[in-house]
Amino acid sequence: MIFAARLVFIYGTYHWFTTPLGQFLATHQLSAAALSNALVFMAVAVALARSALLGGRGLAARRRLAVTAAPAAPAHPAATAGRSTTASR
Repeated sequence: MIFAARLVFIYGTYHWFTTPLGQFLATHQLSAAALSNALVFMAVAVALARSALLGGRGLAARRRLAVTAAPAAPAHPAATAGRSTTASR
């Protein structure tokens, strides 16, 4: 989604809002290189945010899996008395 938005922005700078963008850059004393740098930093920030989000979600999933996979210990050894450990056929 963000990649598509960047492509539309780049297309727009050449075809739709060339004059307003030029006026904005001149008014705020920004160069075209500054705009390019901002787009590169934005791409890096998006990649880092995505990596952090995926890392956090992976950690949460591992924690949920560890909680659900842990077998419940019987309250008393007599609770398992008489149970067979082999499956009946």
